[in-house]
Amino acid sequence: MKIRSVFKKHVYWFHLFVPAKGHVLSEDSNGKVISAEVSILTESQELVWEGKIRVLINQFGIYPQPEDLNRIHASDTAKKMLLIELRRYIKPQKAYL
Repeated sequence: MKIRSVFKKHVYWFHLFVPAKGHVLSEDSNGKVISAEVSILTESQELVWEGKIRVLINQFGIYPQPEDLNRIHASDTAKKMLLIELRRYIKPQKAYL
């Protein structure tokens, strides 16, 4: 899914995708850990970062893994916007993952 996100003067495009097969990395009593493919682009469509982020999904919420977020070489604003959009993207799919 391609999402345009605006926060104050910052504008980023996020490409988010959870593959149909092989997306569940582990599953236990704490919940599921899935892998989401993410691309971050600027307003002018320049690639800022591209990769996979592990996300823990349990009965309490959706939590991207902090160590994966720390690997992203982008502004803190872009990371915060990514967190918001990633949770918003995964929430409707939670029952099917």
